[in-house]
Amino acid sequence: MAKRKLTDVDRVLLALAHAAAGEREAVPYEEIVIESWKRFPDRFSLRRHPEFPDSSDQHKKLYGSLKRSGYVVALHDKNFRITDAGLERAAKLDGALASVHRNSAGVRLGRDDERLVRSALSSEAYAKWRDGRASEISDFDARAFLGVAVTTTESDRRSRAAAMTKALANAEASRVPAASDLRGLSNFIMEQYAAIAGL
Repeated sequence: MAKRKLTDVDRVLLALAHAAAGEREAVPYEEIVIESWKRFPDRFSLRRHPEFPDSSDQHKKLYGSLKRSGYVVALHDKNFRITDAGLERAAKLDGALASVHRNSAGVRLGRDDERLVRSALSSEAYAKWRDGRASEISDFDARAFLGVAVTTTESDRRSRAAAMTKALANAEASRVPAASDLRGLSNFIMEQYAAIAGL
């Protein structure tokens, strides 16, 4: 995270960017609430019940400052989409988002690989891995990291695991920061949750 002091507007923008895995995808309000609470629990938890998110404040930031600044577009049914300007702003605030967009040599990854690496960086599994809490990575975290569900067929799980492995190898070869760390996490998940990966 950048060293500058974050405002709550910044925090909500980052939550949206991560919930969308760095893409210009529509994200439901509830997902933004959960993501902002997970990333910034000291700011977005219920006062007397910090184990639960407080959803009373994020909408003011989304419909107010972020929309006026051109960082967010409000869609129907309380869905929101981050704009290119919003992504650029989020990348300046969060090095993890920026590092995938352009590596040290200024060469972009392919779109599919970039999407997978962004998703991996935004995952709860990576947050735990980065913080030295690998033992807390659950089967739910592993499925979310690979983008599979309980009902996903074994062949589709295997294909998804192969796609993630390829994306991370390409990211590492392109010197994308954190790529080696993500490869370590991916190897850990493949070993510990082989069935989830279809192996």
